[in-house]
Amino acid sequence: MFPKIDVLMNNIRLVTEHLRQLFLSLGKDPQKHTLTIVPCKDGKLYHEDEEHNYWRIFYLIENVKSYDIVETPQQAFSAGQAFGQFQKQLSTLDAQQIEPVLPNFHNIDFRLSNLKKAIQEDKKGRVKEVEDLIQFIEQRENKMRTILDMGEKGLLPIRITHNDTKFNNVLLDENDNVQCVIDLDTVMPGYVAYDFGDAIRTIINPAAEDEKDLSKITLNLPLFQAYAEGYLSEAKDFLTKEEIESLFYGVLLLPYMQAVRFLTDYIDGDTYYKIHYIDHNLVRTRTQIKLVDELEKHEVELKNILNNFAPISISMKSLEVEKIYIPAITFEALQFAFRDLKVHEIAHNNWPAEFPYTPDVKFQIGYDRKHIFLHYVVEEEYVKATYIRANENVYEDSCVEFFISLDGKKNYFNFEFNVLGTGLIGFGPQVKGERKRLDNETIETVDTYTFSQKVNGHKTWEIYIVIPQEILQVDNLEGKTYTRQLLQMWRRPS
Repeated sequence: MFPKIDVLMNNIRLVTEHLRQLFLSLGKDPQKHTLTIVPCKDGKLYHEDEEHNYWRIFYLIENVKSYDIVETPQQAFSAGQAFGQFQKQLSTLDAQQIEPVLPNFHNIDFRLSNLKKAIQEDKKGRVKEVEDLIQFIEQRENKMRTILDMGEKGLLPIRITHNDTKFNNVLLDENDNVQCVIDLDTVMPGYVAYDFGDAIRTIINPAAEDEKDLSKITLNLPLFQAYAEGYLSEAKDFLTKEEIESLFYGVLLLPYMQAVRFLTDYIDGDTYYKIHYIDHNLVRTRTQIKLVDELEKHEVELKNILNNFAPISISMKSLEVEKIYIPAITFEALQFAFRDLKVHEIAHNNWPAEFPYTPDVKFQIGYDRKHIFLHYVVEEEYVKATYIRANENVYEDSCVEFFISLDGKKNYFNFEFNVLGTGLIGFGPQVKGERKRLDNETIETVDTYTFSQKVNGHKTWEIYIVIPQEILQVDNLEGKTYTRQLLQMWRRPS
């Protein structure tokens, strides 16, 4: 599998020596926290016998354990923490010193090229039966190049990555705390999103990789959230804004790439992966494609989870909300009350790689003893208005969104209203599947005032939103401080 043993072992030497010096500087025993190679008598890092088998020795790390499968959120958090810490520790080692041991390992262009060659040759006459799978893959080629595109534009730095981020490559101490990352054979230069996506692929789907019943391919979102939290608790110290934005595309890419590889092998006649029955690679392909489909359906939700654990400088800022006085709430009274309130810009685009167009959005916020008041001004190229009933999919229209958490981000309200003033309100934890929508009668207690105009080709719409504090189940917001989600607002891309 590894054609360059000298390169592989030199990579491990460079990485473990770097980690050794780092742990020594922290007053920790390196032999407990990183692999330690035992060199041969001739100084080489491995031995080749007469039959060209290769042997090496590492010091035994005692009193540790590992798990093959992530079963709990705490385990997922530890896995994320381990690989986030591993990448952070190696971020100070020059990635140019590390050589690729498996060239093009995560290069989707290379994998797609192999698939196209297999389709053209069609050695076993199998292409006709998998045309639906080929179409699925071809429709997503451009999207799956997002990480490569960002790298080619200089937006993503080359890092030292592990490239085999299974949970059993993490050693834990007796108290299940992270102690050491092992199996460094595939350490190579790459993008951090590859490691993140590979880990998520192995933990988010509870079904087997060759599960025939596709209805069992689902997403364990609590494990995703826990892994993301653990990973970013360490990696946020060194990742760039663009690298954090690339993580989701790694989550999509790795199962997609695995589907490409399984399908290529099936069309070629099952020459690479070991199979146990005739359609084994085909079953594997369909499983990975179903996983990609599920991930796409939960795209906004997964991105929101990642943004929630991103550094504060990337996700949201804080501000002080002013108290205002409105004796009787009317459109004219709201305009008058907001005339002197500070105007804030929503300058962060949560989906820049996929939706480079960003509308111009400004907002104001105020409150009184009984209400929270919001005012948005949106200028955008196209305005869409379809939904007119409460709890419909207003997020598919031109829409604004307001999040507020009153219990330290354990639960939050999200208010979504479109250009017509139609709304939906959800409440619950970060995981969307566990949130509940409020009933229509409650949503109708939120008053909205909207208008739109087109002047000299520029389309602008405004909305005032009046939220009764009874919805939030609080008596008085005055003097209170809430989490950063208080003003996590954006206009969703159309």
